[in-house]
Amino acid sequence: MSLADRVDAVHAEFRRRSALALGGEVSAYDGLMLWAGPNPSPIVVNGAIRTDAGLSAPAALAAAAEFFAARSRGYTVFCRSDTGGDLASVCRERDYRELAAGGLPEMVLHHPAPVAELPPGVTAREVSTDADRSDYLTVFADSYAQLGAARDTVDGVMPPLGVLKSDEVGAFVIDLDGAPAAVAMSVLIDGVADIHWVGTMPSAGRRGLGELATAKAIEHGFAHGADVAALQASPMGVGLYRRMGFVELYRYEEYLVFAT
Repeated sequence: MSLADRVDAVHAEFRRRSALALGGEVSAYDGLMLWAGPNPSPIVVNGAIRTDAGLSAPAALAAAAEFFAARSRGYTVFCRSDTGGDLASVCRERDYRELAAGGLPEMVLHHPAPVAELPPGVTAREVSTDADRSDYLTVFADSYAQLGAARDTVDGVMPPLGVLKSDEVGAFVIDLDGAPAAVAMSVLIDGVADIHWVGTMPSAGRRGLGELATAKAIEHGFAHGADVAALQASPMGVGLYRRMGFVELYRYEEYLVFAT
């Protein structure tokens, strides 16, 4: 299996695990992963990823439409740029709304990132309590609000505490002067440290705290057996990840389908 296929499979598996951990539903249609999260937000909380490029775009979209129509939900269709051009083309023909023009890069790093020495007033903690999770969620929500993400979207993807405390997950909160300021987590799946939900409080930006949180998450993944780290970069984070040494494998074009 190529690295690109491996990372794509890990992404689909992450979505499956997340939905189930939050009490949602999953359907592993032949060549297609469908998940319905804990609330009806159509952005990422409910979605579809084609896991076999041999499944035709019309068949994949028909299966997704049937699954989500039965639940009266909108959803996001993920189209991988190097193998999903036909799927993205049909999404555009149907006037599905593209969430980020040109797609979001899926990036990889083959070694741990250096973890900087903590400057005065900065501390790091791994999530282990409900209070830690609440602080993580606050930073996550405030950070992604800058991208227009609604609170129900954030609530619909944030793992429960039991998942965050598991050995394969490393979720970190960076505090600045005693207040939560930046967050990042890694999820170890099939040897990949899959990095998710990186964010920095708007008031704490440009201090290297997001990079510190990300480096801590990457360190955790490699320490627990990862041989590569992967992430999907937001427009705010892509420059940082390139500076850290991440390189782009492909992009996910994401199309929003509203409930009918």
